[in-house]
Amino acid sequence: MTVARWNVEGIEAVGVAVAGKKGKASQVADPLRGVQGDKSLFGDLDSAQAMATAVGDFANKSVGQCNKASTLLDEVAKALDAVVQTVTNNEDKSAQQFGVQR
Repeated sequence: MTVARWNVEGIEAVGVAVAGKKGKASQVADPLRGVQGDKSLFGDLDSAQAMATAVGDFANKSVGQCNKASTLLDEVAKALDAVVQTVTNNEDKSAQQFGVQR
């Protein structure tokens, strides 16, 4: 096994880890989607409506941040895949050029 192959396997392992993190970001966001604060949850408090609004805002912002994280993780996965493809292609070309079997 060549050094490049070891590197490719390492990069692929990072890609698997990235995919796992993306799933976790979605799991965090899913229960928060569409959450709206309900002032009745806070009883007769004078600030019940403000608390309900804050809960809704928190949920919406959390979903937005999780969506951003998912997008960034997708970009990382694509970049890692591009690196793997480049390394593999270069290894194949070098092996072919020097008559080495891979």
